[in-house]
Amino acid sequence: MKLGTVEKGSHSAYKVRRMYLFSGNEGQMALILVLLVLGISAVVGVSFLYRMRLEVKAVKSFGDSLRADYLAQAGIERAIATLKNDTNEYDDLYEEWAQDFKESLGEGRYYLASNPHGESTKEDKEKVGIFDEASKINLNMAGAGHSTQGWTPYEINLGKLEGLSQSKVEAILKYRYGPDGAPGVRGKDDDKDREALESDGIDNDGDGAIDEPGEGVDEPDEFRPDSPYGDDNPFETLEEIRLVPGIGEKTFNRIRDYITIYSYDKNVNKKGALRTNINTASPDEISRALQRGGLAPDRAHQLAVNIVDFRDPDSYPTEYQGKCGIEKTPYINEVMPFFTSSVSA
Repeated sequence: MKLGTVEKGSHSAYKVRRMYLFSGNEGQMALILVLLVLGISAVVGVSFLYRMRLEVKAVKSFGDSLRADYLAQAGIERAIATLKNDTNEYDDLYEEWAQDFKESLGEGRYYLASNPHGESTKEDKEKVGIFDEASKINLNMAGAGHSTQGWTPYEINLGKLEGLSQSKVEAILKYRYGPDGAPGVRGKDDDKDREALESDGIDNDGDGAIDEPGEGVDEPDEFRPDSPYGDDNPFETLEEIRLVPGIGEKTFNRIRDYITIYSYDKNVNKKGALRTNINTASPDEISRALQRGGLAPDRAHQLAVNIVDFRDPDSYPTEYQGKCGIEKTPYINEVMPFFTSSVSA
């Protein structure tokens, strides 16, 4: 009996203990599952809130960029309209296009500033400007100032800019002309003008010799920014000059307001037609060009023959439309706009 009681008691206790232990495991598992579900829900909720916040920021950013784009376009259109209304034949800094103004459009505003590179302020980030680029020195056209013939813009000396030594000017030209160091292809008459320049009576390369053999080869005018020859490397932005050895940020900031890459004279008139070259044009071409400029036909004819006789090497007066040119003498200037002479039939 005792043994049976003990056995029964032991068996019952064992069963109770097993039931108790089993019930305890279920509670722990349930708690773990609840915590796991809550954790996942929290992660999903935080992720959802984060994505919603990003969406709100993206929408706001898109709206701001759209407003900024329309605001910038408004400023550009205002600038274009101002320039179109500038119909006179000259430019100065007292005209409307050179004056500062600002306008507000809805939530935005823009400034038209004549000098956004001046003292830096918070508002500078909103400024646009119209500048007389033609009054600046073109990095792609100016040179070292060796020539004095009035032949090309290459005679404009970059070295006159404060902060540019002669060595820096030479470095700019070397960068511009590429590895071979010459305009166009070294040793080649890229623009096919050698024959003309060897016989025009002008020291085109400014080396002190007139019409020497090879004049016209490796000349500055063979550097063409619009369609470069050979390994030429025209500047495409102002900031590119900082890649030139010796031109650092300090030098760039000193000269940036005086240089440009846009004021390139393409040698055409307002209608896009090629200008008349008085060194090669006939009396008829020169006369018609002068008449288009407003001169009376009679005076234009006389000036045309005077110009031709001034440039030609012979001593025979040129005749055109009843007008006779004046050959060189040591006493008078050949270009005499008010002098007329007639050739009898």
